[in-house]
This record gives sequence, structure tokens and C-alpha cells, in this order.
Amino acid sequence: MSVLPTRLSFLRRIINKIRSLLWKILGVEQPRALIELLNEYPPQSIDNEQTMAYQLWKILGVEQPRGLVEQLSAFSPQSLVDEQMMVYRDRLALMESHVNWRLYGMPAKIHNVKLEQAALISASGEVEWALETFRNNSKKPPQPILDNIANVQSAFIFPGDENVEWDYFQDIFNQTPNITIIEDTSDLYRTGAHPTIKEQNNVQVLSVTAGDATARLADPEFDLVWLSSVLERVTPIQAQILLKHAFHALRPEGVCAGVFEEYTNANAGLYWMDVRRIRPITSEYINLLSKNAGFQNIKINQDSPSSTRFTYQLKAT
Repeated sequence: MSVLPTRLSFLRRIINKIRSLLWKILGVEQPRALIELLNEYPPQSIDNEQTMAYQLWKILGVEQPRGLVEQLSAFSPQSLVDEQMMVYRDRLALMESHVNWRLYGMPAKIHNVKLEQAALISASGEVEWALETFRNNSKKPPQPILDNIANVQSAFIFPGDENVEWDYFQDIFNQTPNITIIEDTSDLYRTGAHPTIKEQNNVQVLSVTAGDATARLADPEFDLVWLSSVLERVTPIQAQILLKHAFHALRPEGVCAGVFEEYTNANAGLYWMDVRRIRPITSEYINLLSKNAGFQNIKINQDSPSSTRFTYQLKAT
């Protein structure tokens, strides 16, 4: 028989009496020996009518012991626990997928035929071909237009498509500032062939996602935080977190800047030809996120009267 917990020792006699009574109801005068014998034989052993397990069930008054054991084993305590844990796991996985959808723009996990077909396509290399085609057909972005950044001593930079913006900064910096460059692994257009950036004594290259790059924006050490067009490629929650970190990472008089396509001025069809974009971006949207992050000096300028491209420059005061 199973051993009673020590903490219930004061109930031992009562429980033993109840057990003896139940076994007597079942017609068992010596239950301890019976239970020990039952524990020695798995249910499968009753296939043979000559086994001790079969005879014991007959002694208990069971005419068809095999059927009884099969019914009892169909929902064993262990399987019930496992099934419930599987239910909890599936619920947690579903919750995680929706959290990822809200935070990182990752689609929720919905298993269906379309996703199975998408998996087959992704394994064929056609997704990579389509991305490379979009990238090659996209317009080469112009160089940014920023004020008073020539003398920065420390900068945090997303290099931009084809590293155009990184080339611009190298030409405009008068000194040799300490630079942290983010090789954005979540940028779909940087998955194919593109110019590599080599680390130097004053240049550190971090290969992380745009969301994870916020971890580098921890201390007030940068005169310039250049976000390029990253805010177009992240969710509103990610964008808000990124700007908040940028605010805290700037030195006094430091500037956080970036570019975006003003959706209200753009051709909607052409706007979405950049497949990296998650949601439309407007000046009002940038202004709201910037104020929420703590910036008070907010400048949003159109590159030219006919351009849909805007540049924002943010300062603490």
C-alpha cells in the first residue's frame, strides 16, 4: 500500500480503517498483499488468462478483466495531466504569437493550407528572388539633409539602403567620431547582396534587429542617433520604444534624426512597393511619437517641394 505522508500521521488510523472497509466491500480480506501483486503486473499481462493479474481480477469479481482494464487505462492520471499541459502549452503559444504580432509585426500562428504553401515557396528560393527583385527596382534613396552634425564626437547610425547614408556621414564628419553602426538583420533588403561595412578603430558594427538595437541606446553617449527609415519598418510599439531609448542616449544638444515617406503625399500603390513597410507614416504620427518619447524640439522638413520624402530632427529642448 502507498505510504501515508508524515504530516498526516494523526489521521493514519482513520484512513487505514476506511481503506480496509473499502477492500472488504470489494471482498478482499488482505488488501496489502493484493495491491503488491497488482503493482507487479502491467495491464497488458492480462492477455493470458493464466497470469496472476487475470486471476486477481477474477477474485475481485470481474468477469471480463481485460475490458475493464482497457476502460480504466484509456484515461490514466498521467495522460490527463499530459493532455491538460498540452492545452496550456497551446494557449501560451497562441498568446505568444499574438504578442509577437503586436510588438514585432510577426504574423500570428495560424496553421492552414496557405501557410503550408508559403512554407513550400520559401524553401524554393522564390521569396528571396522576389525580395531581390523589389530591392533592385526600388529607387536609390537620396542623401539626407541634416544641420550642424559635422562636429559630432559619437554617433549611432543605421547606414540606409546600399549604405548611402553611411557614405554621406563619412564625407560630412570633420572629426573621427566613435561610431556604432547597426547592420539591421530584420531589414529584408539587407538579406541579399549589399555592400559590407568593415569595422575600424572608431567604427563598431553590430548585426542585430532594429528592435534589439535599442539595447545599445542605454547611456547618454551619442551626439547623433540616425534612425534612417527604420520607423517605417517597425510597429508603433517598437517605434515608440526606439525613440524613447534614443532620447535617453543623447548627450546635451544631441539630435535624433531619420527619414520617412509622407503617406498623405505619396502614391498609395507605389508606397507599398517597398515591401518592408508595415504601416503608413505621416508627420503627425512622427510628431506624436516624438513628444511621447520626451522630445520638445521637433523639426519635420520636406526634402523638396515636389518630394514625398521628409526628414525629422529631434532634440530634448
